[in-house]
Amino acid sequence: MSKRVIYSAIIISVVLFMLPWVIPLPAGLFPPRSAVVRYSNGRPASIYLAADEQLRIFTSYEKLPEELIESILIKEDRYFFYHPGFNPVSLIKAALRYIKAGRIINGGSTITMQLARICEPKERTIPSKICEILRAIQYEIRFSKKDILEMYLNLAPFGGNNVGAAAGAMRYFGTPIEELDLPTAAALANLPQIPGIDLFKHPDLIKRKRNRILKDLYRKKKISKDKYTDAVNSSLEMGYYSLLRGMPHISDEMRLSYPGSDTVTTIERGKQEFCQSVLGKFKTEYSFRGITNASVIVIEKGSGKIVSAVGSMDYYDISISGQVRGYSALRQPGSTLKPFLYASALDGGIITPDTVLLDIPTVYGSFSPSNFSGEYSGLVKAEFALSNSLNIPFVRLLHTYGISDFIEKLRDGGISTLSSRKGYYGLSLILGACDISLMELTDLYRALANDGNYSRASFLENDIEDDSVGIFSSGAVYLTSQALSIKQNPDIPSEFSHKHFVRKICWKTGTSQNYKDAWTIGYGEKYVVGVWVGNFNGASSQDLIGVAAAAPIFFEIMEGLEGRDSGEVLESPEDLKTVEICSLSGKIITDACPDMVLTQIPKNAHFAETCDLHKKYLIEKKSGLRITSIFPGLGELEVRKYVQYPPQVRDHIYSGSILKSIPSVHPKCVNRRVFGGIKIISPVSKRVYRGSTGGVIPLKAVCRTGRSTEYFWFIDGEFIMKTTPAEDGFWELKKGEHRIEVTDDLGGYFVLDFVVL
Repeated sequence: MSKRVIYSAIIISVVLFMLPWVIPLPAGLFPPRSAVVRYSNGRPASIYLAADEQLRIFTSYEKLPEELIESILIKEDRYFFYHPGFNPVSLIKAALRYIKAGRIINGGSTITMQLARICEPKERTIPSKICEILRAIQYEIRFSKKDILEMYLNLAPFGGNNVGAAAGAMRYFGTPIEELDLPTAAALANLPQIPGIDLFKHPDLIKRKRNRILKDLYRKKKISKDKYTDAVNSSLEMGYYSLLRGMPHISDEMRLSYPGSDTVTTIERGKQEFCQSVLGKFKTEYSFRGITNASVIVIEKGSGKIVSAVGSMDYYDISISGQVRGYSALRQPGSTLKPFLYASALDGGIITPDTVLLDIPTVYGSFSPSNFSGEYSGLVKAEFALSNSLNIPFVRLLHTYGISDFIEKLRDGGISTLSSRKGYYGLSLILGACDISLMELTDLYRALANDGNYSRASFLENDIEDDSVGIFSSGAVYLTSQALSIKQNPDIPSEFSHKHFVRKICWKTGTSQNYKDAWTIGYGEKYVVGVWVGNFNGASSQDLIGVAAAAPIFFEIMEGLEGRDSGEVLESPEDLKTVEICSLSGKIITDACPDMVLTQIPKNAHFAETCDLHKKYLIEKKSGLRITSIFPGLGELEVRKYVQYPPQVRDHIYSGSILKSIPSVHPKCVNRRVFGGIKIISPVSKRVYRGSTGGVIPLKAVCRTGRSTEYFWFIDGEFIMKTTPAEDGFWELKKGEHRIEVTDDLGGYFVLDFVVL
């Protein structure tokens, strides 16, 4: 044999080998797929037609039931795993039948050849058959047998616009293909051969064909006699099932985000249907109150899986725009942001739970906030202000903490809708003057449920973030949760106030301006639940109040999720320390405070604000008057402690009652001039001192005559200490402008002003 012949043979062999890989595969092998959205257990929740209006549900080979595969093989191609894409024996038999009958009786096609014909439909002619054989050979070279069988069972016609075995199983039997039993699988295997027949007019035909397959399976020892007997004697229940539309809001969202995909979500069917039923229960009742819609989000506290998401009260009610995904809509959050400011202020050392905050008429420029009740309490503890959702104390607290810092904290917690424009938000932000979605806000509450650690929740298992970001200390979260779990507050609907499960959950209500949005968001041991109630068209209602509209839904859902467990949700963390504070002001005690209590604050918080309500004054016993300087004939002195409230606070706390007044200054102490016999050395007049926590300044004075034996020191009119010429005093720095006075036992007197920054 010549070299030319050998080379030619090699070239021809290479070309023949490469042809199956070079020739493009037909487009029909990769048609558009139906979008399938599944519950967390893998069961289909919603199924959509593909882009070409066909129902085409892709199923991998691993999920195809063995009963269906065996039934298809026994029916269509018993030698599928042994031939190279075509079966010569079957083709010869088909040719002989064609010659004898003068028409095609059967085509002798293998499953691989049928797949080729499905992908490239042609008239049934001999040239077409040759093309099918060539395509079948190409498929056999390029794909495994399992791949070919998978493609066939996903592309074969199953009647009408139902393509593939999974579509047939869902349409005619209402069953996911993975759950087919033997008799149903055997019945389904017949449909590709009779795609145009009206199945419901010929039930006996389908049953006979099913039993024939079962008999062949038994003969080939693919099934036992008992299985065969049970299967052939079983009834055949077929119907025409509508496309599934479970959890429609999430399904629509997944379809838009992942078109043509088979998506397994984190939604748990039982919890989803429970939440839908709760909203359905409230729909009629609320419609009479001018309220048409509500949304619910339930997140598994630890994992961040969204186990339920209901977008509206009724997806199919066009009159209420039921297809809107309310959990993604931007609404004003009312008072639901207050817990995050509270936790931030705890971490920042601005407050303790017992710190008193001013609850008085307040004006910032053109902004004049008021409490929901329209009343004022004068002074309230921070914890009480949060649990009772007082507006004015939190507006003042935001002013102290800083708007921009608070916005950054919210952004760290996943709130993506806040404007970055400087000065865009004012102090009304803490009352809900911004736009936030229920989804993001509920997820931010999950940070409170998880020791202050934030991570983004998701509908998809593979989209859940493993890494979390600490935005609050565990100590601040614990103290915030304590305030949110106080049950003696007005936020508990009466029908739930007596129920045991209430004591183990934390929650916060919110009502937007003009009564357009009602909220309740909270958490228990396992779940974080967010509820929004309102109207998608923005209409207001006097009943759109958090406690009246959203709280009943929240508590019913919480009871269903966690009501059987009687455990407590709060456990004290190690990230706390105890400090001594004044029982009245809630600030660090001074020697003027008569009573001390202990409170907890985050371990890394530097709370240093000292009590400014209790003050000491030097009093002449005989006259009962206040002494600010020493003069001849002065009687016996004593130090007394008084409470000094700001005037605007007194008006609201002690209206109608008598408050023990601070004594007037003795007339001989008034209008005294600086006496030359004594002089203050420290602090220095008009000097600016830069203070820090725990910093002190020495108090020094000299008497030029040298005859003084005692010095009496006053700062801002308050007696602070007594020293001698031989010793110095020390005063803890407090920011602000101050006036210091010293007088000696001879009547000497000196005064100066200084500033601490």
